[in-house]
Amino acid sequence: MGEPVAGKFLLEILTKGMYSNPMHVYREYIQNSTDSIDKAVAGGVISSSEAAIHIEIDGAKQRIIIHDNGYGIPAEKTRKILLSIGDSDKNGMDERGFRGIGRLAGLAYRIYITTLFTFNFDVDVKTINHYKLLVNNIDDLYVGGIMASLMPEKIVEATGIDRFHILTGLFTDTSVVGDSNDINVDELPLDYDILEQIDYKYPAGDNYFTYTTRGCPNHCSFCAVPILEPHFHVTNSIVDQIRTIDEKYGPKQHLLLLDNNILNTADLKSLVDDLCKAGFGRGAKYVDPGAYNIVIMRYRNGDRADFLNKKMATYLDGFKKRIKSAEMLETFLQIVIGAEDAVNYAQYMLDHDKELSPIIEKYRNKAKKARYLDFNQ
Repeated sequence: MGEPVAGKFLLEILTKGMYSNPMHVYREYIQNSTDSIDKAVAGGVISSSEAAIHIEIDGAKQRIIIHDNGYGIPAEKTRKILLSIGDSDKNGMDERGFRGIGRLAGLAYRIYITTLFTFNFDVDVKTINHYKLLVNNIDDLYVGGIMASLMPEKIVEATGIDRFHILTGLFTDTSVVGDSNDINVDELPLDYDILEQIDYKYPAGDNYFTYTTRGCPNHCSFCAVPILEPHFHVTNSIVDQIRTIDEKYGPKQHLLLLDNNILNTADLKSLVDDLCKAGFGRGAKYVDPGAYNIVIMRYRNGDRADFLNKKMATYLDGFKKRIKSAEMLETFLQIVIGAEDAVNYAQYMLDHDKELSPIIEKYRNKAKKARYLDFNQ
């Protein structure tokens, strides 16, 4: 594997800057797609009539996907090419990109760092100083969370970022960072995919993490809640929260309510009724839908990620020993083996779901498990 290269255009990049406008990312990526297609046509990999660049705009999920069927990067050159900056083998004449930085247009336009507990101060400061280097302008870096709310001046002193860029308390108004979308970030569902992409197995990973109130009416002098959440108030519906999580990430077995003082809710009976409606009444049971059904649901929703593919492949690899029918096992293995050579793994699995789904449904574990509700009090 080659070492990263700092090429001849690096000085120009550092002195003149890279990309002043976040929209430039689309120009750069489409140019890279076009160059890769030209190479593929010239090399006889595809014909000019087969060349295609697909741009998928998903407003609901706030994402844009650009993919092409052109010439890719050889596996043995991947590390060298992707880690090198300002170095390119393009000639700048008959190819559009040539400075070796196009892929860097996708570096974060804005970065938000959420801090946790004050005993992690040194780790948080190291993280902030690291990400200061990954934004075009330090004004595109914002820090919030528990420690930032309790020790904002200490963070300013340790990192040099502007006090205005430290968000204290609940993030309910995006206008403080210059946006005008009326989104209450504090009420958005958590990103459960974070737990899928770490080596550590979080003990409470199969929980809904939710809350129905913020703040606490007691305002104890020793407690940080009055600083973090000054006003006690009811927030979002527990039923809506669970429905949203189910639709995006799949159902969870248990429920962890993160309220500070849920017993002070004005209408506790209505809350209990909602918890029962959401599937957490007395004696509630849970049947795990299995990784196959969850990942297929996410594929249908348009989600594409390597960890989803890995989760599916791992599940199927362990599932084969459950199959007792020789005919079903043969069908199952043919599909699973074929997936190893699939160019688009997710689409391949969707295309074969009609064959696989009955096998999965017949042999998956449908044992009923107890559901627990933790009030975090």
